[in-house]
Amino acid sequence: MEAYLNILHFCFYKAHYRLRLWFDKVNPAHLLYRLPFLKRRYEKLGVNIYDEMDKVFAVGNNRSVTAAGVALWVLVGLVLFALLLVVNRDVDSNYIYVCGFVGFVITYFLVFRNNKYLVYFERYEKWSKEERITYGGVTLASVGAMLLLFRWVLTN
Repeated sequence: MEAYLNILHFCFYKAHYRLRLWFDKVNPAHLLYRLPFLKRRYEKLGVNIYDEMDKVFAVGNNRSVTAAGVALWVLVGLVLFALLLVVNRDVDSNYIYVCGFVGFVITYFLVFRNNKYLVYFERYEKWSKEERITYGGVTLASVGAMLLLFRWVLTN
């Protein structure tokens, strides 16, 4: 279970990080900075606009780790809530908070406590291309399975 959650966390992290890199390429603020008069102005002021935008938008690896952790926490909490709905259809909607808390506890102890994820990240960074594709597919299948579980629970 710990390895599976860390695989999901790593794949969410990589997806967020790559999405951020792609967004940097199409970010309108970056395109404005390429205008010659703005470029000269910021060079005269001694300001690196890219560093300043990173500070403003708080992007970077730490942000990607946090976003991936939140995605994992939400996924685990929603799966627990869906399973609770399968067992008992007359569950009050406030139980989603309980499932969210239990999901947080599970992800904390299996992924984040004592920075366990760093050991897994170091190992997963060495994956071959085939392993990255396989585990990326596992992550997509997990998210898809959770969505299908919710659809099934809500329609029955």
